[in-house]
Amino acid sequence: MYRLPRFGAVLGTLFLLGSSTGAIAAAVNAEASVGSISPCPSFCGGFGTAFGNTSDGGAGVASASTSLHNVDGDGRVLADLSGPAQLPVLHAEAQSHAASASQRSSNVQAVGTAMRQYLYNGPATSVDLMAVLHGAANATHPSDALLLAHVLAYAGPDLDVFSTSYGTLRFEIIPGLSDLTVLDEVTLTVPTNGGVQSVNGTLSLALNDGDSFFVWAQLITSGTRGGSANGFDTLNLQFGDATGITPVGPAAVPLPNMVLLEAGALLALVLRRRRCARTA
Repeated sequence: MYRLPRFGAVLGTLFLLGSSTGAIAAAVNAEASVGSISPCPSFCGGFGTAFGNTSDGGAGVASASTSLHNVDGDGRVLADLSGPAQLPVLHAEAQSHAASASQRSSNVQAVGTAMRQYLYNGPATSVDLMAVLHGAANATHPSDALLLAHVLAYAGPDLDVFSTSYGTLRFEIIPGLSDLTVLDEVTLTVPTNGGVQSVNGTLSLALNDGDSFFVWAQLITSGTRGGSANGFDTLNLQFGDATGITPVGPAAVPLPNMVLLEAGALLALVLRRRRCARTA
């Protein structure tokens, strides 16, 4: 079980994910959000609280990207549906600041979420959906960095449901609708201070001819008080055998060159800051 910083899970969800935690109908969805908050002495918030927030994407969107750079840290997210069989591919990175004579401590969270509907035609079968999360999380205190991914597959009719909150989707929306059924799910976490690692998981999807189902994925990166999490390379998904599986909705549009240049510039800035911190 993971927790948002102690300024509160509800507040953290509101400032980071905005108003997209409710149910929205569309065959594809992608959203990218980055948020920051300071100060974070032993908890985040209090007198003089400063927030930063940026987001992109939403219902019916097959790709989204955003980045945030302010006095409290840096974050960037790319979320799209460009993987094998047009599955979600998620990239996210968050870098916070530790307290210093000229800098307040902070928390930065970068979250990418995407979902696609699929139709299956063929004999009853069980299909593996493999997930791989690659990256690193680093912090003086292990609880000050988080690199985590949720992957959830659920069956249902064309009137599908999307939420950028895993808890809302898994424990409120799906149980509350009789025509939605969880097929399988997995949560992947990269241990803090373990270096660059890959964490794997497999979902088993029981499918029957004519089934409609959805693959929902979310990548969460968070750093607090100088902690950082780099999952920009990447959360990837792949069916073991996609025979008979047809993606619904538009394919992801390649990201504009300007977005890629912006992401590269942000990465260079973060690396320069880290080098300066090591030599200080």
